[in-house]
Amino acid sequence: MFSIAICDDDKLIRNQVVTQIRSTFSYMRDSLKIDVFNSGTLLLDRVNEGAYYDMAILDIEMPGILGLELAVKLKDIFRGIVIIYLSSYEEYVYESFKTQPFRFIPKSKMDSMLITAVKEGIQMVEKDAEKFYVISTNQDVERIPYNDIMYICKKDKYAEFVRRCGRISKERRPMREVKNLIKSELFVWTDRSLICNISYVKYIDKGYIFLSNGESFPISRERIQAVKDCMLENFESV
Repeated sequence: MFSIAICDDDKLIRNQVVTQIRSTFSYMRDSLKIDVFNSGTLLLDRVNEGAYYDMAILDIEMPGILGLELAVKLKDIFRGIVIIYLSSYEEYVYESFKTQPFRFIPKSKMDSMLITAVKEGIQMVEKDAEKFYVISTNQDVERIPYNDIMYICKKDKYAEFVRRCGRISKERRPMREVKNLIKSELFVWTDRSLICNISYVKYIDKGYIFLSNGESFPISRERIQAVKDCMLENFESV
């Protein structure tokens, strides 16, 4: 599932964007999710409820939260999100560079530029697929960048992914299966109920790992050497 959020206070523009995307990507009908919002506040509310988005198409000039501010908040939560700006005011193009968008599209040129931008954005996400852990449910697919996962811990029958952005994602899967699915050498067992991203380990002391967010966890005696080895092997990457 590829998820797109469209946020614009102009209903005509919202409908136009949805129509263009739906008609062009009709072959993705069963794997393309589009949510539409008339304000940044409503979009953030949906995200706080647990919604995930691969791409956000944002109007820059909106009441309340401006598109530029909204993009920053979304990037804090979804580090791999593709941001496409729409604007009637081309003078915003230079200001928009501060948030490193994927594309800036003047609304006057939307018909000729939007579909190309969306297509290339989808291709970029697919190309980077191996940099993400994918949680799939009947309703949605969430792609979590490896570099956003601080650690994964066992909670009842769930694996909880604790993320740098403060968000916690869950998957009902045994921890060993989770570890086998991770395609990154930066993740190491600290004990049988916790897998840690070495990138976030500040130091090890007296059998504990101390993370950059202030949390600490014990390392089981049989795992401590493996954790140290992982830190040394990946020192340059960290």
